[in-house]
Amino acid sequence: MKPKFAFMLLLHAFCLAIPTLAYSDAPSFNVTSTTPVGSWVEREQRTVDHRNRETVSIIRQTMVESEQRDGELHYWIETESTNYKVKKKGVRKQQGDTAIVKVLVPASTLDGDPANLVNNLSGFGKEIIFQNGSQQPMRMREGGTMADLMLKALGVKVDYTFESLGRESVNIPAGEFRAEKFAGSGSVETRMLLKKITVESQSEVWLTPDIPFGFARMVSNDLVNGKSQTSQAEVTQFGTSGGVSKIVGEPVDFMGEQTMPGINLKDLMPGG
Repeated sequence: MKPKFAFMLLLHAFCLAIPTLAYSDAPSFNVTSTTPVGSWVEREQRTVDHRNRETVSIIRQTMVESEQRDGELHYWIETESTNYKVKKKGVRKQQGDTAIVKVLVPASTLDGDPANLVNNLSGFGKEIIFQNGSQQPMRMREGGTMADLMLKALGVKVDYTFESLGRESVNIPAGEFRAEKFAGSGSVETRMLLKKITVESQSEVWLTPDIPFGFARMVSNDLVNGKSQTSQAEVTQFGTSGGVSKIVGEPVDFMGEQTMPGINLKDLMPGG
């Protein structure tokens, strides 16, 4: 079984972390104030691997709602991802089902130390709802068996820094924006199945408070376990209202050793 849930949670964390990582020295940028409830953004990411194989991911992120939990303001933020293999003449073929992860995030995490977001996923996901295709959605609460196993399995290590290159105009499919450009470099290490994955990256990121969640464009040259890969992501459309959850059906609580659709717990555990 493919550990799609683990990958999606990691993707969700990094989509949120990029603006706060880059703006960590600029207190005027505040994710929650520039991304009201109902905001949504859709980006297209193209990746070409060392064998010149191209894939496209359509990623939609939505600030679904807010709630008070344990005396603190939290936000439900949802990431939806659909992946395509690009064949000859640019024809796209969908790979697998659309996956959706909805995570309850403390407001303090979004506007605080970004390292907390990617290095401490147990605090990042107080409650997590996952749906793969048309399968019944599953809910994992803080301290649940599946969440604990998955978080241990990921073993995420992040060492990444950004440097501002100043402000400039950036043209993307969603329009033209004044943005701050950053050069970034570093590495990310995690595990998928029994395999350790190390990504070393040199990237440029354009961020603007005029787009929900801040992200406008990114280009990256990476080494994935020593093999070259290039990526480019751009926002194609966005809105500041009307964003709702795409999860369909009543979530079922994940408990004990039950099997989650598309997930094998042993696959997620190093050496399991």
